[in-house]
Parts: sequence; C-alpha cells; structure tokens
Amino acid sequence: MSVPPTPVRGLALVFALTFLFTAAYGVGKLYWQRSNRPDFARTQANQYEGFVAIDDYATRAELIAAWMRGEGELEAVFAKARSGFHPASLLVPCAVALLSFVVPSIPLAFAALASAALLGAALVARRLALRLDPSGGAATGWIAASLVVGHCLSMRTSAQLQMDPFCHFQALVALVFAVRWSEQRRATDGVALFLVLASGLFVKISLLPLLALPSLVGLVRGRFRAWKQPLVDGLRFGVLPAATWLAGLFAIGAIEAGFADMHDQATQFRIDLGYLRLFGTEMLLLFQAFPLVALVWLRGRGRELDVATARVVWLALGLVLLATWGFRFPHIARIYLPLVGMLAVLAAPCLRRLRHPLGWLTAFVVANASLSLYGLLG
Repeated sequence: MSVPPTPVRGLALVFALTFLFTAAYGVGKLYWQRSNRPDFARTQANQYEGFVAIDDYATRAELIAAWMRGEGELEAVFAKARSGFHPASLLVPCAVALLSFVVPSIPLAFAALASAALLGAALVARRLALRLDPSGGAATGWIAASLVVGHCLSMRTSAQLQMDPFCHFQALVALVFAVRWSEQRRATDGVALFLVLASGLFVKISLLPLLALPSLVGLVRGRFRAWKQPLVDGLRFGVLPAATWLAGLFAIGAIEAGFADMHDQATQFRIDLGYLRLFGTEMLLLFQAFPLVALVWLRGRGRELDVATARVVWLALGLVLLATWGFRFPHIARIYLPLVGMLAVLAAPCLRRLRHPLGWLTAFVVANASLSLYGLLG
C-alpha cells in the first residue's frame, strides 16, 4: 500500500509552533516555581535568586563570571564544584557566565542556553531521522524534531536551570558522529566523536554510558567475531575520554567528590510500592506510544531504513536506559531526557507512514502540552 503524500509545510509549522510553546512554557514554569517553590527546591543547593536551580550549577556560573571580571578567585569555583554533585560539570556554567555579560542575569542566560540546547537537540534529531529514513524526505525530519520539542519531558525541562537539556543535545551529536564513524571511519569523524564524548563528561557524567557505544557498534556489526577494531575503539572513545575526565577531576582536586554521588545512588537501592509507582509513572510518560515503534520494526518495516543509523540509535538507547536503571531505577524524570531524541528518531519514519501523520503529530503535541500544564498547575 502506497504512503500518501505528507504536508511538509504543515509539519514544519507544527514544529515551529510547538517549539515556541515549549520555550514559553519553560520560561513560565521558571517564574511560576519561583513563587510556588516545590519541596525539592527548598534546599539552598537547588535554588538561585529564588529560582529553582538544580545542584548549584547557576551558582558556579556566578562564581565563574566573577572570576572573569577579576572580582573572584578561580579556587572559589573549584571549591563550590567539590562541595556538590558532578564536580566536573563546569562547561555549561562557563557558557552561562560568558552569556551573562550580554544578558545581565545568570538565570535568564541559563534559561536562554537551555532553550537553545533543546532547539539544537531537535534539529540534530531531524538530521538523524533524515539519515535513518532517506526516502521520507523532509517530512521524516520535521516529525522527529516535533516529537522532541513536543514531548512532555522536553516541556518540563525547557529553560530550566539544570544540565539535562545540554546532555540531550550532546548525546544526539555523539550519535551523528558515531554513525559516520561506523560507516566511513574518517579521521575527522573520529576526532569529532572523541571531542564530543570527552566534553560531554564535563557537561554531566550522565553521558558516561555512551563511551561504550563505538566499541559496541563494532562488535554488533561484526557479529561478535571481530574483536581487534572494537577493542581499539574502546581505547579511543572509552578509555581516553574517561582519562580526560579523571584528569579534569584531579586538576580541581575533586577525585573523591566525583565518585561520591554515583556511589550513593548505587548503594541506596530500595524497592517499595510507592517508589515503583513513581518509577512506573515516569516510564509511561517517557515512552508513551513509542514502544509501538518496536512492533513495526519486528514486523520487518525496519528493513526499509538505513541499517547503520538504526544500529547506532538502538544500541545507544539500550546503553543509556540500562545504565540509568542500574542506579536503583530512578524516578527523576529529567535524567531520562537524552532518550527522548533517540525515541523520536526511531518513531518518525513509522509515524510518517501512517495515514494523516500531521493529525497524529498534532494530537501528540496537544496531549503532551496538556499533561505538562496539568503537572505544573494541577
């Protein structure tokens, strides 16, 4: 059965309007929670100038900006990093500090960069979807981008003072170069992949599972018979980026602090009904109808798509999901954000093949916007 033509302009318009709504929702949430602060933001580490600001990242940006102006000491930045979670997460605070010279407010500079990271993630997902489904043309790309910005998790984290939108963007960029490296193995792609993975650890340690991706892709591609090249890739893209991260921790005197939060999460495993209920709710909100994509693939439709891209995205999805679940099945929604772009890339070709994809996409966005508004105001 032939697939009816898809209104590309309509899909592009849905993407543009959805992104504007999501960005506005994020800014509105930022100010709403300033006046209606949630319980978790009552600690000093999770607030900045009255705004919800996770894990002191905004404070780090303020200290870095003060150092850039010659009004503070660099050691004050490192001391603040050592006292909190993810001490190596200094790349985004540096960017926020630089932007604060143009936007005279740390929270607004942070929110602007977080919104830009969401837009970047959507556009990178669009690129991956076009590569995955070359016959779909622009339609597949705009569907993937709209699924990213229209997902309730993207809405809930849009313009927020936290690292996860940047992790989302960085993870998808890593997938682009991982696909290119797996196909052509050009030196420029290898260098780019190394830089993205290494710098990603200075965004947030949540990207650590992706260090295993290039090696795992090689193993799967060789049907676990060829070991030499995957082993070399493991050294290039696993050991060396991890060593760079450890060197950074050592430079700021934060080796012990760098592992403290991971140790706490790994050793505080517990299961009770209330915890599992929260975890299950977040998984339903994350996956929604996306598991139907797997059924489409199992029925053979996946053979129409680019094998190399599909392999990389599926393996990345599994790596990040299993690694995250390994830390006692956390129900903190934002740490699953990098999975949204991967799910969107896999779902877009299947949604394009439905009748009236524009209608289905609009229904998805409206449902997710309603869920986000209810969660904030309800």
